Amino acid sequence: MRKIAAQFDEVARDRVLLHQELAQVIVAAREIGGPYGAIVKFLALTGQRREEVTPMKSDELDMAQRVSTLPKSRTKNGKEHLAHLTASGWRGCGSGSA
Repeated sequence: MRKIAAQFDEVARDRVLLHQELAQVIVAAREIGGPYGAIVKFLALTGQRREEVTPMKSDELDMAQRVSTLPKSRTKNGKEHLAHLTASGWRGCGSGSA
């Protein structure tokens, strides 16, 4: 498959959400509910990228350890990424009770 050259330079971002801003995102995601609210909440709680998480399969979730594993083929930096999930993050996966 042929890659298309980007028409702009990628710029690293220095800004991250403040705790209060992140809390507002999570509250809004809970209010929205449904699948969209769940994915936004999951992304906010784990700090993972939408493009990396949306194709996630159930075998990438370890229920016993409460860990999600993104394969290196799907991460921006090309390295496997493990995310230890809080009870809220785990529920955000649609994985039921904590």
